[in-house]
Amino acid sequence: MTMKLLCSFAIIAGCGYIGLVVASEYEAGVVQIREFINALKYLETEISINSSVLSEASRRVSEVENGVVSDIFLELSDGMTGAPGERVDEIWMRAVDNNKKRLCLNRETIDVIKEFSVCLGSGTRRMESDNIKAVCQRLKLAEEEAMRKKAKNSKLFKSLGFASGILITVLLL
Repeated sequence: MTMKLLCSFAIIAGCGYIGLVVASEYEAGVVQIREFINALKYLETEISINSSVLSEASRRVSEVENGVVSDIFLELSDGMTGAPGERVDEIWMRAVDNNKKRLCLNRETIDVIKEFSVCLGSGTRRMESDNIKAVCQRLKLAEEEAMRKKAKNSKLFKSLGFASGILITVLLL
């Protein structure tokens, strides 16, 4: 009897854990969008106020941020200094694609982040600043949508994980 209880508890805890992990993906997505917004604002400050060139500004952003956002900006900086003839938008797209598996974002948000590169490094400081502000506005909308999805789906997956654990336990007993 004790063994049945322990196995039942292990099944419920395991399924509940899976539900918690799936629910945490939604929180991670919201956090990553916020990190991108903060990184872009810092990039704008570096470019417009400190008059940094894009490779230096992106390296500073990578030092301030952490995780996948930092890695993307570091890859952008390294790509710009390592391959001077390559276009900035190609380097950015490659950096995002290389880190895509680590991003907890939906396809539309990743597309917004990729579209940011179209005007990146191709104009004046004013154009760069306007481009960054436009992307930040679109990311804020994506953040609101991600927060709505998180509020709705987080509870669902947490409950579903534990409920499925209980169901499996009942079916096995």
